[in-house]
Amino acid sequence: MNIDNIVPIGKIYQAYSLKGEMKVFFEAFFIEFIDQLEVIFLKDKQDGFLPYFVETVVIRNDMTFILKLEGIDVKEQATELSNKEIFVDRTPFEELEEAFEESNYWDYIIGFEALDGDKNIGKVDEILYMGEQDLAQIIQNEKEHLIPLHDDFIIEVNEDAQRIIFELPEGLLEL
Repeated sequence: MNIDNIVPIGKIYQAYSLKGEMKVFFEAFFIEFIDQLEVIFLKDKQDGFLPYFVETVVIRNDMTFILKLEGIDVKEQATELSNKEIFVDRTPFEELEEAFEESNYWDYIIGFEALDGDKNIGKVDEILYMGEQDLAQIIQNEKEHLIPLHDDFIIEVNEDAQRIIFELPEGLLEL
């Protein structure tokens, strides 16, 4: 396993059943690869990765799945894995490289100053990839704004100045 090939694909939310099943979320770009999922990796306390073999993955609704791992057979074991990020080795997934790169297209603007015209509206804290519409999570004075990353709203992205300028519809920041 080459550590450079390990990519994040989702997160374990919580234990789901007494049998060690867990409620999980997968990134939109990975959903088409779920049927090929045999091994996942979770970070250990030393920032290494521990492999876990997948028994089953069952879709619960659009973005939530039920995951069962070998050796995780009771709710207490599953609870210990709650809130852990899920990783895979992208090597076995032929088309995952392209899907991963496309899905993380906007990551370079994390940390950029965000402006609505000439008004500072905060810093880009995170990018939420929602399938059809990517959102920039912008934080200012502990207030969160979710801004669609759409050509109609983006005036300029200046990488040198680390700034993204939007022209937002009136009232969007008040939501």
